Amino acid sequence: MPTLAQVEERVRTALRDAGLPTSFAGHTDQMIDYVQTMNLVEPGEVRVGRVSDHAAEVVVRHLVLLARGQGRAQALAERPVGDARVLVLHGHREGAVLAAERAVAASGGPVPPGTFKRAHPRAWEMLAPFVGGARVSPATLAMVPSAEYHVETFVWREGNQVAEKNEVAVLGIADEELLDLAGDGAGRALSMMKQSSEQSGHPVAREASTVTAGWVRFGWDDRVLLVEEVQSDWLAAHSQWSRMPPAMRARAPVGSVEGMTHLLDVAAERFEHILEDALAAAIRIAADRSASRIEMLHHSTKVHVDRAAGAGGDAPRSAYTDVPRRAGFREGPHEFQGATWPPGVKRPPSGWVLAIG
Repeated sequence: MPTLAQVEERVRTALRDAGLPTSFAGHTDQMIDYVQTMNLVEPGEVRVGRVSDHAAEVVVRHLVLLARGQGRAQALAERPVGDARVLVLHGHREGAVLAAERAVAASGGPVPPGTFKRAHPRAWEMLAPFVGGARVSPATLAMVPSAEYHVETFVWREGNQVAEKNEVAVLGIADEELLDLAGDGAGRALSMMKQSSEQSGHPVAREASTVTAGWVRFGWDDRVLLVEEVQSDWLAAHSQWSRMPPAMRARAPVGSVEGMTHLLDVAAERFEHILEDALAAAIRIAADRSASRIEMLHHSTKVHVDRAAGAGGDAPRSAYTDVPRRAGFREGPHEFQGATWPPGVKRPPSGWVLAIG
């Protein structure tokens, strides 16, 4: 197993051979942590002071991609928060931003708007309001709206999964950020909401001081990433609370009805686009793993899978129709191979597809 110094030298050689700045080799240790966090290497491939040859190859490849501008500077700008990483996501425009980043990297500089539009018409449609008539470059892409989340990715097992390799990416923000918006008086309501999420069996942020805004659950077969679920307990709670009769609210064990109402209203506004952001996280994860495409279940398939697992089958239609459609996904055949479909559910011929390779 090569040492960290040997891996850094491999990175430096690869960068030099590609005509790229060798200064990126100084981030080798950060990239080793990154590939571990993203589950790009198997457990045991990274040990104290050494990594496997495979892990070294992954680190070299990702640092070269990053130096070319194909892996966004976030991979080096990630600010660790416990096991989480702070990522910048562009919501439903993530795929378009990814296409633009790669176009800039391939051309070696800014891309004329007409050239990009002809090559990527759907991506241009999403970016044009922010890029305008300017050349597509890192500076213009910085104008595309974005949001920051603490993102943790880990293996997940539950009864209604179809992928053999199932993971979840949890998106969160600091407790203080939500309390700053809602006011200190919302502290008790926030504690109750976090306790409810923890008891639900849903994925939650592992950091005690982090609010779980939402998550995306996905499968991975080394070439295709399959999104099985996007969800937010906050949006679900706000919808249920809003429909609840006043008399029932008054009997709810929430302490202050007004406090819970205010917190849920604030959270619904703050997390208005959380499902798009969760899908954006999946797109970025797929790109970082060099996937050729990302797929997502149709709403009808999601309902059938959930019902077969006894999970209710009441997934919101918009999350599996409007959200992927806005992100540039189109209907297409499923190519994901690492799935085991539950009894009574046939392999669906098609779903939502976004090519990223």
